[in-house]
Amino acid sequence: MRPLLYMVLVIFCNYACSEKIEYGDGSYTLHEAGESPLTGKLKVVDTLKIDIDSMTGNRDPYLQVVETKGEPYLFLFNPNNFCLQGYHFFNPAKNYKWCMPAEGPNGIRSPERFYVHNADSIFFISGEHTQKIFLADSAGVVARTYDLIPAFASRGKWLTNEFFFQFRYLPESQSVSFWLYPEDAMSYDGYDYYKGASACIYNLNTAEYRLFGGFPRQYFMEDNLYEIFNNLHGYATPGYWVLHYNGSSEVQVYDRTTLAVWRRYRLPSRYIDKVPPLMKLGEPRKTPQEEVDYQAGTGYYFRMQANQSGSRHYRVVFHQAPLKYPSGKKRHYDDIPFSIMVLDGQFRLVDEVAFVGGLFDVYQTFAFGDKFYLSLNNPLNEHYNEDILQFAVLALE
Repeated sequence: MRPLLYMVLVIFCNYACSEKIEYGDGSYTLHEAGESPLTGKLKVVDTLKIDIDSMTGNRDPYLQVVETKGEPYLFLFNPNNFCLQGYHFFNPAKNYKWCMPAEGPNGIRSPERFYVHNADSIFFISGEHTQKIFLADSAGVVARTYDLIPAFASRGKWLTNEFFFQFRYLPESQSVSFWLYPEDAMSYDGYDYYKGASACIYNLNTAEYRLFGGFPRQYFMEDNLYEIFNNLHGYATPGYWVLHYNGSSEVQVYDRTTLAVWRRYRLPSRYIDKVPPLMKLGEPRKTPQEEVDYQAGTGYYFRMQANQSGSRHYRVVFHQAPLKYPSGKKRHYDDIPFSIMVLDGQFRLVDEVAFVGGLFDVYQTFAFGDKFYLSLNNPLNEHYNEDILQFAVLALE
């Protein structure tokens, strides 16, 4: 009877556990994903330590795990020598070091992101600086340079790729992914506020592009201005694109091939309520310090990732914390408590575990296999070592 009861509850929730969101030019439905039938508690089961060379920083949040011949590598781009460092998880004798030209006709300039497809196809994007994509190989030969300006200049769009939208190569369509602001903006108090953002799939052969996704409607309801949370984050699984946001529990899921919306979910944390906006339209603009205090003292949704198969999703959530310690000293930015939500392949909650601040670096995390890797490279951690990449390995037990 239990499986039957579970199926009945799932069917009921598909219809009842949802909310219709109305806004100025339409509406959409937010679904509650509910609890997963999977069980287990997220626990630290191991530690991964990787020795790095003296020129590689150990706090870079933009890393990529690549499996080569069944063996895992952690890739980081070193801006000091313009080299991609591929660190084997367990055997430093198998490490890679692929150096790229910085200047000259084939120089990759100052790339913000990279994506390793294989040793012959390594992509770099310099979206904010030169709006170019570079295709190179492990020998440092830049085979092609793609200029993105002609494709977007006439539309008035500003290309960006900061924070946690996954820049990657999509071999099935010979395309790359990034996000951008559309031309629509509203002016207030001498500043432009973007009304939305779009994920973009750009075809490297035809220079054609497809846009999908956008901000959650909560960003524009009741004259809300989130501003510093106006970043579009996202990543791909084998079947879907997943878009998520700092200022909202909402997650938008799109079919990877057609880019049609599959479902929009509300995935709230157990530890924070609705994220308040930075300001309301008509209020005085916040000072830079007020913006910093807002970000440090406001609980918000930070980052979301999945393993290779898309069977596990992980969402990091910052908790609200006092801006000062009892002593009156200002709270350190690396000392913010947080939690990690574990979701199954249907975005149903399996577990959520809270962590204290000051031990981990949540900017530097990744999912691989059935485990989640949480960086220990926090300067406030008494075991911090700048010559090592250290990760707590978490798994459901």
